[in-house]
Amino acid sequence: MNFFVTSTLVTAITSLLFGLFVWRRRKNSLVNVLWACVCFGVFIWEIGLFLELIAQNELEALIFNKLLYVGAILIPIFYYHFVTALLEISKKKRALIIIGYLLAGFYLVVNIFSRLFVEGVPPAFDFNYWVKPGPLYYPYFIYFSAYFLVSFYALIVGLKNSDSLKRQQVKYMLLAGVFGVSGGVTVFFPQFFGVYPFGNYFVVLYIVIVAYAIAKYRLMGIRLLVSKFYSYTLVGALSFGLFHFVYYVNSRFFEGVYSASGITFGAFVAFCFAMALFPFLNYVQRSSDTIFFKGYNPRVIIKDLTIRLSSVIEIDQLLKILAGEFKKILVTEEVGVIIFKKNGNPPKKKTNNNGKELFLISHASLNWAKLKANNKICQEAVENKAILVRSEMRAQYRNDPKKQPLIKEMDDSKVEIIAPLIIGGKVTGLIVLGEKISQEGYNQEDIEFVEIISSQAAVAIENALLYKEIGEMNKNLQKKVDEQTAALREKNVYLEKLLIMRSEFLDIASHQLRTPVSVIKGMSSMILEGGLPPEKVNEFLKAILEKSNKLAEIINDILRASEMDSEKVLLKFTKVDVNKLLTKLVEDKQIQTKGKNITLCLALPEKPLPIITADERYLEQAIGNLINNSFQYTPDKGQVDVAANVKGKSLEIRVKDTGIGIPKDDLPKLFSKFSRAKNAIAMYTDGTGLGLFIVKKIIEEHKGGKVIVEKTEEGKGTTFLITLAIA
Repeated sequence: MNFFVTSTLVTAITSLLFGLFVWRRRKNSLVNVLWACVCFGVFIWEIGLFLELIAQNELEALIFNKLLYVGAILIPIFYYHFVTALLEISKKKRALIIIGYLLAGFYLVVNIFSRLFVEGVPPAFDFNYWVKPGPLYYPYFIYFSAYFLVSFYALIVGLKNSDSLKRQQVKYMLLAGVFGVSGGVTVFFPQFFGVYPFGNYFVVLYIVIVAYAIAKYRLMGIRLLVSKFYSYTLVGALSFGLFHFVYYVNSRFFEGVYSASGITFGAFVAFCFAMALFPFLNYVQRSSDTIFFKGYNPRVIIKDLTIRLSSVIEIDQLLKILAGEFKKILVTEEVGVIIFKKNGNPPKKKTNNNGKELFLISHASLNWAKLKANNKICQEAVENKAILVRSEMRAQYRNDPKKQPLIKEMDDSKVEIIAPLIIGGKVTGLIVLGEKISQEGYNQEDIEFVEIISSQAAVAIENALLYKEIGEMNKNLQKKVDEQTAALREKNVYLEKLLIMRSEFLDIASHQLRTPVSVIKGMSSMILEGGLPPEKVNEFLKAILEKSNKLAEIINDILRASEMDSEKVLLKFTKVDVNKLLTKLVEDKQIQTKGKNITLCLALPEKPLPIITADERYLEQAIGNLINNSFQYTPDKGQVDVAANVKGKSLEIRVKDTGIGIPKDDLPKLFSKFSRAKNAIAMYTDGTGLGLFIVKKIIEEHKGGKVIVEKTEEGKGTTFLITLAIA
């Protein structure tokens, strides 16, 4: 009897914890909530049975018997409702669900307020108390059996009508249900057949089976938490085992934990533990990735994918890799790549093997027959030049009637994310992602991953299309050698530049992005582990926000530098009033001087400066970069001066600071990509070395444009001079 009683308690506690685990993971998911209800029902049943078996008198046993049947009455309808939600047939089975809840409510009332359900709790076998059925107990058993049978039938039908992943989830839910019900139903054997309820020992197996399905087949979308639970369990087991090992050795062989020999032994074990801890944690992380994420290590995914994209030149193979990796890493059902023609129009219709007309080039299995390259969704992405996320747009434009057709079209097409492919400030195509297989939404990490990879994919696709174009040109090379030679050389040079750009991106990504990412991960981990005082938590959160902003700055600098180096920078020249531009820019930058003892001054001649022809947005960015550099490398109590004057037919703009200056050895390479002065690196480690490169590219794109270091001295400051032609 003692073993049986213990098994009921173990099953009750395990069911309660498992139910809370599933419910807390996705509170807004009907499938998760209903499965948690099933687990809570099993908990009430088993804990009531446990308390009944250890009751001290008949009255206590009867009260706990009524408690256990509260769970036993609710479990069948909860389970059936869960199955219909999992199979997405709840609306079709609505009548049967309502009838089930009404029957459950009826039996709950009868169970609590009368003895028509259970007449008493006489002994059975070696149990002091069991159950004596009343007249309504038998129809209850029919209700119990019928709802489980129709649940199993629905799961069996669902096996035939589901895709491969869903079929595996349904199969394991059916297996878990059979084990749980087969074990639980034996509780009816003593009162019906006089047979010992042996099956109750195996009820807990339903949790093991469902946990396996969660881990392997992403059931209910909680694989990430399962992987964390796995990691915490292994680390906890190591600590627990080591503690008891030290305690046993001290008690068995030494005079106690606090004896001289015990303390010496404990110190030795602690040292060994410290040496083994980090290798063990790495092993746990690797094994968790292998078990729960098919061996993927999130820390190297971006680097590996970038290398793969850089190594492929065939457009078909490139698109196949891109679609396959998005499916594999983000676990998305549908992936598509829309590529616009050179003149900005969508390509001609292309029909896939299923006869669906698509404006898409991809090796993914798409079902977006209505998605055209010139529809509302694609036009929105092209106009905004930013990622569109369906969930964010639904929340942002909930009350905007103008955006409702766009959101409806995304809902109808089941498009979750559209990421523009941008080269030289122009959208050349789109990456389109559908829903995740697990039905989870895309989190911020997923969106950031898409942003980073889409920028690389844009260069890779452009490169591959150029290669394909060159290949097509080679077919007629004998006839058009003279006409095509110049263009071919130009394209080959551009191709080499793109390859260099991608290599430089990989280099900066592996170095500059690593430090802020490591800080964010480390601080986030410490916050999640708890134990930090509130002021430290706020300090860490501010540091995380600062590093996140730094990541955004680094990525923006890289993308801007890639634009500048692509030779496709499209500047929009207009008449620019430099007086207004400098005044507005300095006023905006005054905000950055707050909290620092740095003075920012603007000196303009009494006579208004002449109008120049320039791209106002890019010119403002170039001058702003120089001012930002002056702020960055000027210690407290410094000064930054911005001045402008006319010299001959040129306009001169100077940015002067009292900062750390520039060593003479670093001047020749100062405006090169990823180049920084030694003292600048020592003072500010997070710089990218792209700011001055961008300034030089912008200024030289203007007529008569030139930027130089006019004067510099270490420890005393630097003066940058921009020269522009007057209109």
